[in-house]
Amino acid sequence: MLKATRTPVEDLTLTLARAGTLGVLGAYSGGKFESRAALCRGGWSSFERSFIMRCASLALFTLSSVALTLTAPAARAGDVQPGSANLVGFATVDNSFAISVSTSPTTAGTPWFSGSNWQSTFSGSLLISTPGTYYIQVFAQDLGRPEMFIGRFTLAGLGATFANGTQELLTNTSDWVVSISGFGIDTTAPIFLGDNGAGPWGTVASMGSNADFIWAPQYANGQAFFTASFTVVPTPGAVAMLGLGGLVAARRRRA
Repeated sequence: MLKATRTPVEDLTLTLARAGTLGVLGAYSGGKFESRAALCRGGWSSFERSFIMRCASLALFTLSSVALTLTAPAARAGDVQPGSANLVGFATVDNSFAISVSTSPTTAGTPWFSGSNWQSTFSGSLLISTPGTYYIQVFAQDLGRPEMFIGRFTLAGLGATFANGTQELLTNTSDWVVSISGFGIDTTAPIFLGDNGAGPWGTVASMGSNADFIWAPQYANGQAFFTASFTVVPTPGAVAMLGLGGLVAARRRRA
């Protein structure tokens, strides 16, 4: 089962458009943002109580008539039930994209998150509660060259891994396949367009320095279909029960 949930980023996105300079003094604690004070001309009320946790450290943010996005740490494996996984993703495309998660490499599957501004980083979180193999499907659309896709994805959950054997997936030419015809159709390795930080796009937030700008080798109407896979394993108890069931069946056949 796929259950869409709000990401820590979405929970902690504070749109603070105010004339003049606004200072926000706060802290992270357990993946939540704690408001200590918010000061601006004309006064500012405290943040929602649901955001208030114990103070672990202090940080000072200053902005002027802008929106501030605060990124909390990804979920830890201990926060996810056995046999489940929490998938977190950050991505952007020049010019727009839609990401879904599927149980088949040739279908789009369940819509996840999307974006249409390459200068912004978009994010989503998805709870996977059924063991199995899943596919991250990214439909990317360019409206005029140059084109690029960049992303970073993480998994939290015991035994949940991407095809590269880790719980982190970055855009590169080895962990993804791409098609210009549709998901899973005549796929090939994407091409490398530069490291995060390379022009003309510069550094994209939340990606780290090792994520690459990639695209399909061919430019077909500006469309590209990217795919990467991950696996969520059953709980140890469920595996043991499956083995026991097979053993009982074998004994019955011998009888």
